[in-house]
Amino acid sequence: MWAATSSLERTVSVRLGSCEDPAGAMDELASGDVGLWEDGARRLAEELRRLREERDAAIKAAITARRELKGIEESADIPRFQEQRESLRAELANLINEYRAVSTANALIADALKIYVRERQPAVLASGSKAFSTVTNGRYVRVQQDDAGGLESVVVVNRDGQQLKPAVLSKGAQQQPYLSIRLALVAEFATRTEPLPLIMDDCLVNFDPQRAAAVAGLLAERSADGQCLLFTCHPETAELMAGQTPGR
Repeated sequence: MWAATSSLERTVSVRLGSCEDPAGAMDELASGDVGLWEDGARRLAEELRRLREERDAAIKAAITARRELKGIEESADIPRFQEQRESLRAELANLINEYRAVSTANALIADALKIYVRERQPAVLASGSKAFSTVTNGRYVRVQQDDAGGLESVVVVNRDGQQLKPAVLSKGAQQQPYLSIRLALVAEFATRTEPLPLIMDDCLVNFDPQRAAAVAGLLAERSADGQCLLFTCHPETAELMAGQTPGR
């Protein structure tokens, strides 16, 4: 009996290894709760089983991934995909060059337009003011720049001298000063170079009959100097323009 006990003690000592407090560990073994240890051992065994399953699944996934990677590397589609990639790269480079050219052209055109507007603006505003006054039967006498500058930043002046932003006008009246300015720009451009075709789409749709007739008269005058194409889905607009341009 003593020999068996000594053997067990040696086994425990070996198992404890380099335990910092072997005497304390032995006391705990002597007085500990075996049931609690058994529960802990079962939990550790279950955790070990789960970790082994995860390890095995990871190994299988890695093997599958290697097999798929090898299949991709050996696939006949790879050269085709590489060729497509190079083709797309070349196409992208061409598009980038085109974009740069278009961006440069847009910048040059914008600069040229600014110079043109700055140099021709007084005459354009005078002509636009005359047209706007005609369209409104003298209710508004002038179109001029506001403090922001530029033909897109304008105010209108009524017969009482009040300056009004186009935004406070009716929808039709908002469009009329800008239409008058654009007609003035077309006329000014024609005097400096050559007349260009004027293409408009239902530009009279928001005007009352009196102002529509006035604008139609301006367009008829413009058509005498250059081609004017007015698209509309309203028969009354077509009749109005026909009445303004008899025999044309």
